[in-house]
Amino acid sequence: MVLNDEVYFRSRLFYLELKLFTIFFVCKRRGVCLVKLNLLFVLLSFILIVHFILFNAFNLWHWATIFLFPTTALIIYLVSKRMAGKEDNYQPPDKDGWSFYHLQRTLLNKKPLFKGEEKRGFIQQYFTQRWRYVVSDIFDLRWYLSLRIYIEEDSFDVRWKRSRGFSQQEKWLIYKNGIVIGKANTVMNVKNMSKLKEVIFFEIEEETWATNALTVTSSISLMRDNKKEGLLRRNHLISNVQSINVTDDRSEYIMSLILHSYYFK
Repeated sequence: MVLNDEVYFRSRLFYLELKLFTIFFVCKRRGVCLVKLNLLFVLLSFILIVHFILFNAFNLWHWATIFLFPTTALIIYLVSKRMAGKEDNYQPPDKDGWSFYHLQRTLLNKKPLFKGEEKRGFIQQYFTQRWRYVVSDIFDLRWYLSLRIYIEEDSFDVRWKRSRGFSQQEKWLIYKNGIVIGKANTVMNVKNMSKLKEVIFFEIEEETWATNALTVTSSISLMRDNKKEGLLRRNHLISNVQSINVTDDRSEYIMSLILHSYYFK
């Protein structure tokens, strides 16, 4: 009877491990993340401890295997830290236009924003509460995304806004130099989803515009009154340098394109 119980426990353990691997490692956007790896290590450690208590069985191979998760998390952290250093030391390849280097998402570091070869500001993703970062990381979603964007003398705080009840749209309040100037929201509907189209609608003071892009491309357009006022795109297909061109170097347009890039891309 004990043997049958142990066989059953082992089968359930294998099933749970397989399920956890599916949940934690099939990442749509960012791949393996630090929180996921560490949480997986804790869960599997708990399972092995329960197994030891119930059956007095200790398997060195199982313990050695699960310690690969925190080891991998440490490696990812060190690699991400190195990438963050490259972002901070980025030098623009072009002398014209705005650009920033978006190489990694694991660390919430400041990314310099350049106009030509001159540093004119920075971009930093943040979460108003730490648990929101954990939830976003585990489920591989852009929930709770907020941004601080400094462009020359203008400082923007694009702050995630809680929706009342269930909503398919993400919403943000937009602050400029500490004052609310407008809001933004995603436009997710059947029409856009069928066309693989990403859209964020902006209301800034008494003006409105939208950023849009196809899911399969990296190029983002800003449209106002059926006229293209801005464009964000990679320098080339495999580049992580994001180049921005907007009408009159307007900071609100730059902020809008950056928000779209961080949320959808």
